Amino acid sequence: LIDRPIVSIRNSLGQVAVVGRRHSGWCITHMEGLSYPLVNGEAIGLAAHPLRENDLIELAGTIIQFSLS
Repeated sequence: LIDRPIVSIRNSLGQVAVVGRRHSGWCITHMEGLSYPLVNGEAIGLAAHPLRENDLIELAGTIIQFSLS
């Protein structure tokens, strides 16, 4: 559950991504680490990637379900 406009996701391997709210909705952005986060099994690359309810975010083997409710 996200309760702030910007949330940092980190793991022990140095992978970092940021989930943030924009006017167009929520998105995830890669910040640090050797591999890009995955959303529903697809690498997001360097650009901000839009998120939808129940998307699965994977950060170096850790899976998180995106939910606003």
